[in-house]
Amino acid sequence: RMRTRASLGSASVNLSMAVLGVGQLTLPYAASLTGLAECLLLLLVLTAAALVSLDSIREGAIRPSRRRAETRAASSGGDGEAALATPLLVDDDSIGQMGELAASVECKSTYAAVLEEHMPSHYYKKLSDVALLLYAWGGSVSFLVVVKQQVHYITQSIKLSMHLPSFAPMLLLTAAVTLPLSMLRSVKALRYSSVFGSLAALFITAVVVVHNPTLKMCALAAGSEPPAQWEINPTPIVAALPLLAFALNTSWSYVPVFFSMSDDAQKGTRREAVRLRRSGTWLAMIVHSFVYVNYSVITVYGIVSFCGDVKQNVLDGYSIHSGKHDDWRGHMVLFARCALAVQLIFALPLRFHVARDVLVDAYNDDRMKVRLVTFALVASAAAAAAPPVPLRTAIGLTSAVCASVVIYIIPARLSFALYDSALARVTACAMAVFGVLVMVGGSYGSVMG
Repeated sequence: RMRTRASLGSASVNLSMAVLGVGQLTLPYAASLTGLAECLLLLLVLTAAALVSLDSIREGAIRPSRRRAETRAASSGGDGEAALATPLLVDDDSIGQMGELAASVECKSTYAAVLEEHMPSHYYKKLSDVALLLYAWGGSVSFLVVVKQQVHYITQSIKLSMHLPSFAPMLLLTAAVTLPLSMLRSVKALRYSSVFGSLAALFITAVVVVHNPTLKMCALAAGSEPPAQWEINPTPIVAALPLLAFALNTSWSYVPVFFSMSDDAQKGTRREAVRLRRSGTWLAMIVHSFVYVNYSVITVYGIVSFCGDVKQNVLDGYSIHSGKHDDWRGHMVLFARCALAVQLIFALPLRFHVARDVLVDAYNDDRMKVRLVTFALVASAAAAAAPPVPLRTAIGLTSAVCASVVIYIIPARLSFALYDSALARVTACAMAVFGVLVMVGGSYGSVMG
């Protein structure tokens, strides 16, 4: 059965839903650690780093490896190095024979498949598989922990007595919504649920904006000082880096979303490679532009509203300003908690898709095997989130280490395999060093609390 390709719009919604989540709730808290201006600058730098990372991942998804290009060129009397050096982002008619060789590979469907194609050693693929699996699964656990907390708060707020454990509603939502969506073979089918999830994320930002900063609100933050605008203190900056990197990580979900834009009828052709590169570039630019604006707004309003005294989840602080539930702002906060639970429930299937793709091939393996693996991933994540696990523990060291590997270190090594230019190699070295900094800083921040 031939797939129909996803549009740029639906792919953008899916990728936006993958990056929006728990991360945006922690940004005002990160700004309270670093200073507002520094946090906005770091967001901009990390956005640029994410775009560089996705450039390497996109090229890896549509290019053949050097070994394959040289083999094909030798069989056709061409030059494999020239094939790899030929740019594909040009007019379709101007691509010659060498461009045809470079474009003849089919688009990869998973992050692991990209590394398997280009990495010189299978150890890189194993490392990325472990990091990606732990990151996607561990992130799912943290999402479910937040869902459990929000649903429990909502039921208490509306005085709904269910005489059930606090984790029971979370398990019910997981079984009713997340599991069926996770069973779908293609992420393209998630475009409708992703729309609802993205709207929920925007509503949370709107709630933060509506609670406009006033002197009265600053007075309620007893004993706090106004947020620092520019402080030179590297320790909190390094400790905040994993929070910002976690909020901007699209590397783990980019390849399956990018693959959903490929056309089976045109796969392996020169024209398809040109179209995919253009579409992939626009996909990354659109999503990161939208995410950066959204994150900047929630960061500025979130930290100023509390005069720098921000909780780790920015929504948890608004109860002291909302007053009773007959206040319209109190109702908005309550609805925002509902929106947060909805957003995360609809964001979870894409994470489980990525984790599943590390273990099985959803398009070629037996359907029953795929379903059993999917069920095991969803059930184990729900079971891990059921006990009273703090959100810091759920994200913790594993997410900090795995995120740095998936976003920066592995794509930097991939760039070395794809590009020969001095600029590309210098950029890759800088990405790798930055990834190590995020890894060390995140580990230090998690250990030191």
